[in-house]
Amino acid sequence: MRWTPRARIGGDRWDLEPVEVDPHRFRLRVLDGGLERRVMEVEALSAVYGEAAIAEDFPGGIGPGATVAVAQYGNDWGWGEEAVVSLAA
Repeated sequence: MRWTPRARIGGDRWDLEPVEVDPHRFRLRVLDGGLERRVMEVEALSAVYGEAAIAEDFPGGIGPGATVAVAQYGNDWGWGEEAVVSLAA
């Protein structure tokens, strides 16, 4: 899985590279409907959610309620708002 953090200061501009002000610290939550199956913290812009972990978290297969939520940590406010994407094909 990969993601792109948002820049807060100056926003996302077309003509300039965004300035990142927060550390690269992200929390990923794997959810099955309202049930939290796995939580990972990484200090990169990607993470591996391999076949063994998927089989452990979803022994009956990935259903329509399976999602991954990613939040960035900010020194001034803690965990930010999550971006959520479905795992179902």
